[in-house]
Amino acid sequence: MSSHRAPVAAAHGSTDDAGAVTAVALGGRALTVLTGVGLVLGAGVGGVLEPLVVWADAVLVPLPWLRDLLLGAPAAPEVGVVAVLGGAAGVWCWERWRQDVGVVEVSTDGIGVARHGHERFVPRAAVEHVHADGDDLVVLGCGGRQLLRCPADALLRRTGAALRAAGYPWSDDGDPYAGEWRRWVQGRPGTPHGADALLVRRRTALGDEDPATADALASELGTLGVAVRDRRDRQEVRRTG
Repeated sequence: MSSHRAPVAAAHGSTDDAGAVTAVALGGRALTVLTGVGLVLGAGVGGVLEPLVVWADAVLVPLPWLRDLLLGAPAAPEVGVVAVLGGAAGVWCWERWRQDVGVVEVSTDGIGVARHGHERFVPRAAVEHVHADGDDLVVLGCGGRQLLRCPADALLRRTGAALRAAGYPWSDDGDPYAGEWRRWVQGRPGTPHGADALLVRRRTALGDEDPATADALASELGTLGVAVRDRRDRQEVRRTG
């Protein structure tokens, strides 16, 4: 059974003093790339901003105040301002990405994940199978129970390497229960008592962009013998033994 434990330092591929914990997180390289792309795109937009606004003023929506402001200002500051805004947008994208993938910690004691303020820990003794399902990291226990599922995205390769190095049963063959998933339909016979209510709440949490609540509800579903995943804005489920 999964439990909760506060993760250690969320460093980029770092280890603790004893070398027993590897923490995998989105690092500074991604921040540099996204910021640089934002700056370049911003500068490009800034370079064509004046003709773009003039065109929009004539063809789409009249914007005389914006047209006059831009035409009366030096071109270089305009490009610089828009470039800085583009760089800021890149930093914002990196921060959202960092929060979405969170931090995965691998140790000889177990696997810990901290994401959107929700922390989970799966003891090593409970882990029977680890694999990637799309961009998700999936940890299974006895009877195929889904102990942990989280979007790892750019962290998958390094997380898989850390798990293999720590001796976890990582499989390159993917989900051994791939054929058992089916789209969740409320009221379908065979659904454990209480699962539909949790899935309704989870659907609402996903719609509200509340991943912490969605993750917590997925953990509750696990105690009822139901594994859940998201595909094309729909929840899919399977029974676990």
